[in-house]
Amino acid sequence: YGLGAATRVYFDANPEDITLAQASLLATLPKAPSRLALSRDLEAARDRQAYVLREMVDAGFVTAEEAEAARAEEITLFERPAEDPQLGYILDVAVEKLKQLSSEPPADMVVTLTIDPARQTAVYEALMARFAEESEAAKASQLAAIVFDSDGALVAMVGGTDYAQSVFNRATQAKRQPGSAFKPLVYAAALEVGYEPYDVIY
Repeated sequence: YGLGAATRVYFDANPEDITLAQASLLATLPKAPSRLALSRDLEAARDRQAYVLREMVDAGFVTAEEAEAARAEEITLFERPAEDPQLGYILDVAVEKLKQLSSEPPADMVVTLTIDPARQTAVYEALMARFAEESEAAKASQLAAIVFDSDGALVAMVGGTDYAQSVFNRATQAKRQPGSAFKPLVYAAALEVGYEPYDVIY
């Protein structure tokens, strides 16, 4: 999150090391973070960059010559290595849990997750395979899943179809009515105290 994350993601640099051209491009993001995402529509962001630079000149932060040079500077975005499309959701949850445990974790802290890569992949692929069978209207929706081991360890979590497209974690952040998800719990409790599957209760 924030400027540091943006400079690392887009330019693989720290905030103090980026150029005026890069900084003015990042300044376009608050207006429309998704639409103007540099990795999604660099040309639209560059159009907005011209406005940012004009405003900087008018405010006296840079000269017209500096703004013109920044506008002409070629922009190369950092190409991130391929990642598991689900990894972002999992790491976001881990970071939030870490913040709850410590407001200032040490820089050399090592965090070990209980995610099982094999089960994570299996759950994601199963959901995506089922998703592919749905109609186009259904594909406009999203999906989510959380899988716990018998000892309570979180072994798999799917927060959506693709973290690169949407960082909103539907497994942990979406507020949904439980619907029929509560039925197995109620039925199991009934069976445990002697009810039969065919009993009728008014």
